[in-house]
Amino acid sequence: MNIFDSSEKTIGELFSSNTIYIIPNYQRPYSWEERHVEDLWKDVLDTVAQAKSLRKDFPGYFIGTIYIRNVTDFEDLDEHLKMILKGSENVFGRLENAKGQDLKFIELLDGQQRLITLFLLREQLNLSNWLTLKNGHRIACILPAIQDREFLLKLVNSENNNHPIPLTYSQRKLQATQEFWLRNMTINNLPNDIDFSQISHASELQIIICLFRNMLSKFFKVKMIAVRN
Repeated sequence: MNIFDSSEKTIGELFSSNTIYIIPNYQRPYSWEERHVEDLWKDVLDTVAQAKSLRKDFPGYFIGTIYIRNVTDFEDLDEHLKMILKGSENVFGRLENAKGQDLKFIELLDGQQRLITLFLLREQLNLSNWLTLKNGHRIACILPAIQDREFLLKLVNSENNNHPIPLTYSQRKLQATQEFWLRNMTINNLPNDIDFSQISHASELQIIICLFRNMLSKFFKVKMIAVRN
């Protein structure tokens, strides 16, 4: 008997559904070094170049496999998350977003390092990483373990360099990854083979980022292995 279910999703599908990915508290904290982030960035740039060259014939690029477990019982969620979700139940007891759509909760068993890194990249590209709940609260589509959850959410919502102070090794690594993406979202680092002569209503960087983020969402895929409950 097969205890696993396998599926494929693009990065756009992964982060654009009514799904909240939860990293259990027993998982090791975020620990990627800059060399890991840089390797992923090189893969991203190489894949975008291939996609431009092959166009409709490009099959996409798999950036890895993640192992998950579907959470079907509200009582399995941690107390912090239960407090945020309070008031988002419908008459049948299911949790909904502001549009009345059912929420789905997935526990990340393996692959959190890569997904958090992509989450921070998507934040820098102004791609949607957030859901609005029925109770009006906004919630990120990926929630680290409790010890880093509040820090990460403050980090991506901070303005004018008013960043939270990292207190642990994992928090310093999260901040370093965000800074890596900040440094690399420039015209010199992004793929740039666009004729701007006919464009007058947006900056070159805005246009490049718009095209780049569409390709990131469409062509990058992950394999999801779900452990049956």
